Amino acid sequence: MSFSSEIKQELAGAVPKSQCCRRAAADGIWKFAELSGRVGKLCFSDGGDISAFVISVTETGYGRERCAITKKGEKRIEMRGEFSFDLDLSHSFDEKCPSCAAAFFKGAFLSHGRITSPEGGYLLEFSFDTSETAERFLSVADEHVPGGKIFCRRGKYVVYYKDSGAIEDFTAILGANRAAFDIMNTKIEKQLLNDANRYSNCSAANLKRAVSNAGKQIDAIKRLEETGRLSHLSPELIYTAKLRLEYPELTLYELSKLTNPPVSKSGLNHRLTKILEYASDAEREEGNK
Repeated sequence: MSFSSEIKQELAGAVPKSQCCRRAAADGIWKFAELSGRVGKLCFSDGGDISAFVISVTETGYGRERCAITKKGEKRIEMRGEFSFDLDLSHSFDEKCPSCAAAFFKGAFLSHGRITSPEGGYLLEFSFDTSETAERFLSVADEHVPGGKIFCRRGKYVVYYKDSGAIEDFTAILGANRAAFDIMNTKIEKQLLNDANRYSNCSAANLKRAVSNAGKQIDAIKRLEETGRLSHLSPELIYTAKLRLEYPELTLYELSKLTNPPVSKSGLNHRLTKILEYASDAEREEGNK
């Protein structure tokens, strides 16, 4: 079972208790269905609890005497709703009830929505038959979770969200606690992985720079030795040069720990810089002769 199907089964198992919320859930389902007069048609891949949810909230939300729901298929479910009244396509629901909006979007998600596993990226989408239906849904959704966009795919008009924050907000409204937790957990894991990669890249760059600097220092010291100029340096610079030659693989910090008397990392760097400058000056002098 896909991540989206698992979330839908979780949501479908919780039918709203109040009549106003069941009406709101039915509105979320049928107001965005394929409508022809007083007949609405739905087609979705997930059956079982979802089709039972659709029938329950429709018959109790609108009144059993006002609608007739038929269903066929097993894995690919087709549902047909015939109503004795005209569906009001406005998106109004009881604003006084704090749960009606959640029920409305739950109905829309179960019948028209899909969510991908956060491990493969973030995507929440709702598929509709016409651009007008998609735009109507987006106008409702924007009041609660802004940022949705519309595109056409294989003759369907899809309202989609790719921002993880917006998808978190939507799943929270739906009451899909597992989806919200998985998205937040995946975001944390990805952030930790990104931080680890940045640290690793930074450490590698620092190590490469340290190796390069140590190589330049050793080359300069060896040139001074070969030309007999190393002995012209002050005792502390000679001591530092010999320490560097003895431990070519150590970083400045590690090398500073071996100095006696103790020398700080910055102090050691200052000494090695002076050795490099002296070697560079000596090389220029040789070149001018």
